[in-house]
Amino acid sequence: MTTERTDLEVDPSVCYRHRDRHSWTLCARCGRTICPECQIPGPGGVRCEPCVAEEGGRVTWLPAGGPPPKARRSRRTRSSMRLPSWISSDGAPVSRILLVVSVVLWLAGFFTGNLPYGWLAAAPGTGWQVWRFATAPLVYPAVLGVGIVFFALQVVFFLLSAPQAERMLGRRPFVELIVASTLVGSAAAVLAHQVAYGLFGPLFGVFAAVLVLIWSDQAVRNRFLVMIGVNLLLILVLSGGQGLPCVIGAMLAGAGLTALQHRAAERPLPKPWTPQLVVGGSTLVLVLLAALIPA
Repeated sequence: MTTERTDLEVDPSVCYRHRDRHSWTLCARCGRTICPECQIPGPGGVRCEPCVAEEGGRVTWLPAGGPPPKARRSRRTRSSMRLPSWISSDGAPVSRILLVVSVVLWLAGFFTGNLPYGWLAAAPGTGWQVWRFATAPLVYPAVLGVGIVFFALQVVFFLLSAPQAERMLGRRPFVELIVASTLVGSAAAVLAHQVAYGLFGPLFGVFAAVLVLIWSDQAVRNRFLVMIGVNLLLILVLSGGQGLPCVIGAMLAGAGLTALQHRAAERPLPKPWTPQLVVGGSTLVLVLLAALIPA
């Protein structure tokens, strides 16, 4: 047992059971690195075998190549509901859908006079159009020059970070994270009399969530903090200082929700939806306050 922990500290990217397999997926309960074969899905994200055993669950190991033929046959009955393979092949369909929609709307803006941005971005005075708080990350002003560079950087950073976080957290917790960081980030921007748009809101919500999960590993944490700092600096430079309230709000939402879910996984609560209720209630208050901001 001591040898395993020493190896884990030397190289945190190696699966705790399979030393020849690299992975950045962590157990949502203890933070142990686990490869796809060792990942046990649960309502609060993936777990390692020791954590499932400690929680009183049962473990059935499946081969790394996938589920047995019987399980595959059961899925064929719902084949018509499957997402295209280029979206769901890496186990992160939500991230890919967000990216595709963002790119399509951005390109459409060049041919429609920035109509998607005008309809979907969250701005002071438009708070009564409550859908804007949720759709703001999907749009970006279609402008030439620095605007193209800024949009491309957002897409690249989101593509490098969000799919891995989605696989690490699990689909439902990831969707909850994106929704919370989006709404809080948009509301924070509007409350600061700024326009909320672009992927950097949910992107920094994802950063904050991953930071909570890896906080116990100092080496990984320090590298991740440097990456967050570089991203934040680029955002502030390219946006002329705009976007900071959105980033702060999104990070607070992402870190708060993930910390509450992680604590609930370690110490089961009488009501399992308590983290979502706490963050959801706070988010609702912020959105209502932002909706009342005059133009």
